[in-house]
Amino acid sequence: MLEIVFSDSEKLLLERSNLFNKEDILSLTFLLSMGKLDDFEHQTKRVIGDIEVNIPSEISKLNNKVKDYENIRIWYASNVNEDYLSMMYVVYLCSDKNIEVVDGYQRNGITGYADDEIKDLVKESRVLIKEEIGEYILKWNKIYDKNTEVRFLNNGEIINESYEYFDNAILDKLSSLGESKEWSFIGNCMANNLKNFAMCVFYKSRVDYLKSIGKIVVTKIVTEKNMIGEDRTINYIKVKEDK
Repeated sequence: MLEIVFSDSEKLLLERSNLFNKEDILSLTFLLSMGKLDDFEHQTKRVIGDIEVNIPSEISKLNNKVKDYENIRIWYASNVNEDYLSMMYVVYLCSDKNIEVVDGYQRNGITGYADDEIKDLVKESRVLIKEEIGEYILKWNKIYDKNTEVRFLNNGEIINESYEYFDNAILDKLSSLGESKEWSFIGNCMANNLKNFAMCVFYKSRVDYLKSIGKIVVTKIVTEKNMIGEDRTINYIKVKEDK
């Protein structure tokens, strides 16, 4: 059985559980929840914030590995945009295999589980029947054809939208909070599942963009001590007021 996860931290978690052989665990990253999709399979440099992925390399890594397996198991969270989209894409690419899925939605992904809890989570693994595989392929093709800039979950369905839509959600959130520490604001977005993005880079990249066009302004920069007593620079931000 090939175990497929969507981050190196998830791969490490499965390794630490001592339930699987290390060579049977594959970590993949596609960055599917942001950015156009029309040519993404050819993008050797797909970038969101400080994360950069070579998509042809990731696809090749999957193809080279999966050819030696009849059975694969995909670990994901059905309430996390990137996980859900990546799961569908792997199903699309590996539809000729016997596919099982493990859904860590209760903790927004499997990294919410401790090492010794994986043995219980894997018991919830279920086989995708042929009809389900066909439905996921159909869903993925529709998402691909839409080719929007942002994709996020709403009541179990993927909503296809523009960067402007997501930016406005960020601006509305910051406006409601008022002046905030930049990273505290990003943490608030994550904690409250704003559009169900689980990684801070998705919010940070758009905050940086909104700062660059003047819709978010840095009101002050201060130096504070972190938890271990080191100095760190803190940006305070707010939505630029219309005059």
